[in-house]
Amino acid sequence: MKVLFLDIDGVLNSETFMTSLPFCLEDDLRDNIDSQAVSVLNEIIEKSDSKIVISSTWRKIYPLPKIVEALENKGFKHSNKIIGCTPIYDVGVRGDEIQEWLDHMAIDSFAILDDDSDMKNLKPHLVQTTWKEGLQPEHIERVLNILEL
Repeated sequence: MKVLFLDIDGVLNSETFMTSLPFCLEDDLRDNIDSQAVSVLNEIIEKSDSKIVISSTWRKIYPLPKIVEALENKGFKHSNKIIGCTPIYDVGVRGDEIQEWLDHMAIDSFAILDDDSDMKNLKPHLVQTTWKEGLQPEHIERVLNILEL
């Protein structure tokens, strides 16, 4: 099994996207997801056949079905590939949460999509986006290389 750990802020949205909106309703998650970034994510999933684990801080605020619904409303085609979320630590770094998940699962390979770099020893698996631009087509090949496709 191939797994993609998915952050949302700075990956499926960005400063460029958020400032292009005429307004944003905080309660409507769809307003906080860029359909162009979702299109890139769709392509990654189609080419890699990987499963998705949500590692975003959104999992601390919203139940997983609400996140899935927001993704689907922005064109995400692979909801059946979302297999869960990383554990939540009160204090810690994202890399620790991902490592905890990995410690309890048997997988073949994994990649991390995130705009932060707090991955510790998992950094070789990180495809780092930026808050400025989010997920871009040029990230696809790097993800696929990490997943060894």
